[in-house]
Amino acid sequence: MTVRPPARSRRGALLRAGLVAALAVPATVLPAVARAEGAAEAPTAVLDAVARHGVVVAFRFQKDLEAEATGATAPDPDAATEVFRRWRMSLHVPGFVVRDRRTVLVSDLFVAPGAIRTVEVEAADGTKVLGRVTAFLPRIGAVVVTTEADVGATPLEAPATAEPTAAAEPAAAARLFSASLTESADGIQATAEALRDAEVVHRTFGGGPVARGRVRRPAAGLGGTSVSRTAELLVDAAGAPAGLRFDGPGLASDDTWRLAAVLADLARAVPFAALVERKVAAAAESYVHAVRLVFRARSVDDDLGGTASFLGATPPPEPDPDARHWGLAVAPDVLVVPTTLPASWVARLQRVTVEERGGIVHEARYEGRVPDLGAFVVRLVEARLDPMPAAQPPAPPPHHALLIHRTAWRAGARRDGITYDRSLGTTRGYGDRRFLATEGAVEAGTVLLDLEGQVLGFSADLQPDDAERVASRGGGDDGLRGVVAALFADLGAPASLADGLDRRVMPAASRAARRLPWLGVELEPLRGPAVADALDIAGPTRDGTRGLVVNHVYAGSPAERAGVKVDDVILSARRTSGPGADAPPVDLKSGPGGADWPDASDAMRPWTPRMNPLVRLLQGWGEGTTYVLEVLRDDALVETGSVVETGPADASTAEEAYDQESGLAVKELTYEVRAGLRLAKDAPGALISAVDDGSAGQQARILMNEVLLELDGKPVDGPKGFARAIVEARMSGRREVRMVVLRLDRTRFVDVRIANAPPTPSPGPR
Repeated sequence: MTVRPPARSRRGALLRAGLVAALAVPATVLPAVARAEGAAEAPTAVLDAVARHGVVVAFRFQKDLEAEATGATAPDPDAATEVFRRWRMSLHVPGFVVRDRRTVLVSDLFVAPGAIRTVEVEAADGTKVLGRVTAFLPRIGAVVVTTEADVGATPLEAPATAEPTAAAEPAAAARLFSASLTESADGIQATAEALRDAEVVHRTFGGGPVARGRVRRPAAGLGGTSVSRTAELLVDAAGAPAGLRFDGPGLASDDTWRLAAVLADLARAVPFAALVERKVAAAAESYVHAVRLVFRARSVDDDLGGTASFLGATPPPEPDPDARHWGLAVAPDVLVVPTTLPASWVARLQRVTVEERGGIVHEARYEGRVPDLGAFVVRLVEARLDPMPAAQPPAPPPHHALLIHRTAWRAGARRDGITYDRSLGTTRGYGDRRFLATEGAVEAGTVLLDLEGQVLGFSADLQPDDAERVASRGGGDDGLRGVVAALFADLGAPASLADGLDRRVMPAASRAARRLPWLGVELEPLRGPAVADALDIAGPTRDGTRGLVVNHVYAGSPAERAGVKVDDVILSARRTSGPGADAPPVDLKSGPGGADWPDASDAMRPWTPRMNPLVRLLQGWGEGTTYVLEVLRDDALVETGSVVETGPADASTAEEAYDQESGLAVKELTYEVRAGLRLAKDAPGALISAVDDGSAGQQARILMNEVLLELDGKPVDGPKGFARAIVEARMSGRREVRMVVLRLDRTRFVDVRIANAPPTPSPGPR
């Protein structure tokens, strides 16, 4: 039976199925050391060295009661340690006794000490002693197991003579053997492999220490690595120990595998108890503060709320009103919050507060998003906080440990947790940038520290500005590139993050602030290859899979100024300024027309809602961005330029008046509504935007999307005229008014009750 821990978390490579040299089946007796298959040339002295210094360390797991009690770590029933615990299995890994008979080194486990129930160390003679995990090495990927009694193995000590090195003595290094313990059908086996079989020799391009073996290729960002690692003893042909390695295939540079270097790093080992002390200190005095966001309720005017699902993307869930986000104080009045907020949430943001210990609350305001990152900045209105130091520590080198500070809000209280991870150096990722890579997966929203407690940076979702996030692509490009480390060594002074913020999406308290960008055209999608063939445009439109047909051009619009004409087919758009100006054009794929847009009204809506793939693209680019359209006109391809402009009010952002007694809400007749209903530019009237259930308006069978033309024989001049006429009717003692209502091209008279009691206040917003 193979136990396969889930791939949900890539932390702790030794806790995976396969495990390389990790021993997944309990062993009761360590048999005599045997020669490994494929290593016939290895002298017996090499295998004898494993018997002298090697041990098998068995870990048995339990629920991390301390973590569950404090709430710092959410219980995960599918965690690797829980899988082993449910199957009543122990994890067996090879280890080596060093310095004294009570100190054992094993490869990094990345398991919280509280999740380990017992540790048992078994030597070649079959003796077993109990132990516990006490520390991790700062520069080498190993943890320390301290036993309660002497282990029946000989401790490794630094050799008295000079050790062979891969840099100075390649030939001597090639004569080394890599020896360890693994499990086979015959029980626990000692294995040895000559390093000369690993022909790859490498070093940093341009100079540096020489290393041997396969080159590790970490994944970009903080997603962790799937490379399994084990503990191996390096010995020469005579069986003399030369070093240890814990960092996977190949022989690392000299300062990480030589026995003297390992023992020197052991002297600097970081006790796990120190992480507990640092966690307590972080909870009491931290640069991390709780940030609370209050959002207004979503209304029918929040167009983004309905367009996400329409355009093929899953709409964001409603924000949790009790959630805390965690901001890092980079200046006395500035906090960076490494949290990704959907644009629809930002538009509805009403209030921002920052909480300190003791229930102290400070008012703040949203400043904008940090470019390229899923993080935003808030600024305190009056209060001031102690900021983090302006120091910019360097990124940890490969194999070096770093600390991960997680903060959460559980059971009505703040919970802090400190764990360690290990750097794998940097690797190339999105945009050819270099990103820090880590051994385990690090989630967004955490603070990265060095071993001295200095802030290195934070982790956040990578959201590059030049990635076109068009929801109609069906998930082909959602703009997410994983979690990356935002290091101040790369970003500069922490306070500088408040400069150059992305303010394209800001809290919108008014309808005017929520207006969409526009080109000023009515677009019709191509209806597949048959239509494209009929129009003889199958080639440029790629069988009708791209292109939007222009049905109408509004006077004075950017499209009219750019020379766009009716019957043009807009194929693609390419930005020519700002981030992504060098990106390829974005194809404008066909989308549903107005009749296909979801609408709850029983009255037909002959105008097309403003949100479409082109508008969403312009919205992402931001006002003022220049761009070029590729247009198919009369069998020729032409290009025309324009600038992103905010459009006039439309049906979703127009001024509105609401009368509670009649249950009617009306809006001004905007440009697209007049075009859809063929109404003159100066024609009076107001659009019925909502009708309350069970109201007098509904009883009179007035429907949303109809147009109110007259009230008591007088033309209705928009929402203000509607409100004024209702007030005048009430003040004159009227309880019912006669309205003229237009539906498409037909009108009718409707009597609507406006009061059941004495005159009420004038209509106002819903």
